[in-house]
Amino acid sequence: MQDSPERQKTPHAVDRGREHGGNVKSLHLVLLATSLTLPATAQREPWEISREALLRDIEAGLAAGARHRNGLESPAEVTAWQRRIRDFLEERLGEFVGAHRAPPDVITVRTLPRDGYRIEHLLIEAFDRSWIPAHRYVPDAARFPAPRPAVLVACGHSEEGKSYPLYQRGAATLAQHGFVALCFDPVEQGERLQEFDESGKALRWGTRAHNVQGARALLLGTSMAAVMVADAVRCVDALVRCDDVDAERLGICGNSGGGTQTVLAFAFDERLKVAAPSCYVTSLPQVLRAIGPQDAEQLLRGQATAGIDHADLLAVRAPAPTLVCAAQRDFFPIGGTRETVDEARKVYAALSASDHLALTEVDAGHGWDAKLIEATVEWFGRHLLDEDLDVTCVANAPMTATEAQVCEQGQVELHENAHPLPARLRDYAQVLRAQLHLDAELGEEPALAEARRLFGFRQGPIATRPIQSEHREDGVQWIRFADGTTAPSTRHKGEGRPVLVLGNVDLRSTPERPTTWLSPLCTGHAQPKEKAWYGSSGPAGRDAALGILLDRCLVAIQTRQILDVAAQLRASHGEAPDLVAHGPAGIAALHAAAFARSLFGEVEIETPIDSWLDLYEPDVDETLLPYVVPGALRHYDLRHLRAALER
Repeated sequence: MQDSPERQKTPHAVDRGREHGGNVKSLHLVLLATSLTLPATAQREPWEISREALLRDIEAGLAAGARHRNGLESPAEVTAWQRRIRDFLEERLGEFVGAHRAPPDVITVRTLPRDGYRIEHLLIEAFDRSWIPAHRYVPDAARFPAPRPAVLVACGHSEEGKSYPLYQRGAATLAQHGFVALCFDPVEQGERLQEFDESGKALRWGTRAHNVQGARALLLGTSMAAVMVADAVRCVDALVRCDDVDAERLGICGNSGGGTQTVLAFAFDERLKVAAPSCYVTSLPQVLRAIGPQDAEQLLRGQATAGIDHADLLAVRAPAPTLVCAAQRDFFPIGGTRETVDEARKVYAALSASDHLALTEVDAGHGWDAKLIEATVEWFGRHLLDEDLDVTCVANAPMTATEAQVCEQGQVELHENAHPLPARLRDYAQVLRAQLHLDAELGEEPALAEARRLFGFRQGPIATRPIQSEHREDGVQWIRFADGTTAPSTRHKGEGRPVLVLGNVDLRSTPERPTTWLSPLCTGHAQPKEKAWYGSSGPAGRDAALGILLDRCLVAIQTRQILDVAAQLRASHGEAPDLVAHGPAGIAALHAAAFARSLFGEVEIETPIDSWLDLYEPDVDETLLPYVVPGALRHYDLRHLRAALER
């Protein structure tokens, strides 16, 4: 069954957090509930204005990258440009790929004979003591003598993973035409689900699970894309060790999420010589405006700021032969696909290899249509066999669900001595936690400095930015920030020190002091009024994903908004405002108060998590995942920020 946003379930709930001592204390404010009620408006909402600002910044970065790419004329210029793109990809995708890796162990569980080929059920050792269930389709030696070309078949978002009937048919079609085909389970699909309840039922799978594991990986400074590329590299390692495989004739293909893996692995691993991604390639501006950002492995941190669009991911391997397969009625915009192929072909033309990049389309919806499978196999025939094949796709899947099962229990992570990805990420987080001395009284100042650096703040006082306020007829004030984002705010006049309020504060009666209620990006009345991103990441998911593409995380944007408003309040009232923040907005408030303590008076901050490590719990509140700070656990934890305030 294909994965889709509509199939995602409601996430588990966790405690909303607790109060903390020291300067993070209760101010015993009693505020007016009606002060936060914003009437409906026919004009664009603040969240729509903020999202448009993020999209414009993404498009500006990608446009700058396109201008550079389109200016390439000579092979030398192309080579230098490709090196820059590869450097970016190696930094973003190479975390789990060891430079001096040992060959993987490969266990053959059993072999099934089929007409014209056999199917080997394998367990391939990954980089991290885990195992990848896979099927290796091997042509008959009498008809196709070894060594043969081999093709890696990456799976899209199917619950069955490698056993999904279409992927079986594609691999079998390759085998019937002389290719060894290796189809493997991605993390959180097929026999590779990762987290289970006490009854053995998986907590989540597919895109939803990828977002959970991707957020955890981000905290460690890596990504879900790096996890998946490492799996693909490991499978290539296994293929090149096979006596019946010609290591110089390797290809990769895949549909949907498998198309993502195909593009990224092909860009990363130059042992792969030919590629055929299906139902993935389009242009980021078009897909972001059509259906929004996709799941975690499709988000490379800072990709848009670096000017890297799908055309760049294709052209980085020019002149290597690449066939882009597309469905005209796909939810990935076909116009973006055509535009991207045209753009990438300019780089191929600079290398006198225009015919090595092609586009094939079918009049169909999203999926690995039989005609796309046939075109893929014919492409590999032309470039790996030097033959023009006449291919007919295998009509039926060669295995039932039971026959396709590799693991005895149906899930590799249910076996004894299993080491699933969440445990590996959590172990890594614990190692970093120990290195940061989170349980000691030392190391707070260096950690705070590193946290500021991650947010783009230099040492010394933070330079706040001027803000513009627009008073609406309904009494609501819209605050426009220098980055183009907008936050709704309401104010109550009073006497004494000003108060800045964020989040879910207990509101009971009219405050006596001048009070400003602010809804930072994606919180309170700045929450997007639409279906949550992939169904489980909550109202902040989509904009947080856009921020990742800009290397501008949601908490950093919110923190900057809080600091700018606090500076304005201090300037207008002549004294620093007290700060009250509850709920998810408390995470950014904690950063703001720790980074610029002099901007605030007393602070009362409640956060839904005490430590970044709370997000590694199996029953994590998935609506908090958009609040991760990439790379945070390499440098600091939330406890460092509280310690700074308590001093």
